[in-house]
Amino acid sequence: MAVFVLDKKKQPLMPCSEKRARLLLQRGRAVVMRLHPFTIRLKDRLGGETQPLHLQLDPGSQTTGIALVRDDETLDPDTGEVRRAAHVGWLGELTHRGLRFVQAGIAPRLSSSAAHAEPAPSRPALSQSHQTGRLARAESAPSPGYHAKLGGTLTAACA
Repeated sequence: MAVFVLDKKKQPLMPCSEKRARLLLQRGRAVVMRLHPFTIRLKDRLGGETQPLHLQLDPGSQTTGIALVRDDETLDPDTGEVRRAAHVGWLGELTHRGLRFVQAGIAPRLSSSAAHAEPAPSRPALSQSHQTGRLARAESAPSPGYHAKLGGTLTAACA
């Protein structure tokens, strides 16, 4: 598999082979930046040409596959046909955490989007008489239907 490479200013370069990375580290020309994914930083190089790479995802119910792919196009001189090939530079797998909690019987926490969602409509506050055992609601403006049943009129102050 490929090893990610950064230049002196921590800008990405093209990945290299494990053998080349090992030689660069032994000769003191590179240092380890990260262990997962394994990334080295070159001490003596600034900038360089890079090829276009793209990320491909393979979503699954328990894991998601991740691949860093470089597309290569070659022209066949005999037929003039363009041949396309994809070269995988790095493969990874992301295991979803939810399955571990379900199997362990632990309810997962709310996601960040659920935690910031609008709260559900609240009920009217309970009055002081709730402490004595009676479930009386705090006094608030009665609804229009309440006045209609009593034959009264709704004033502007109550609306």
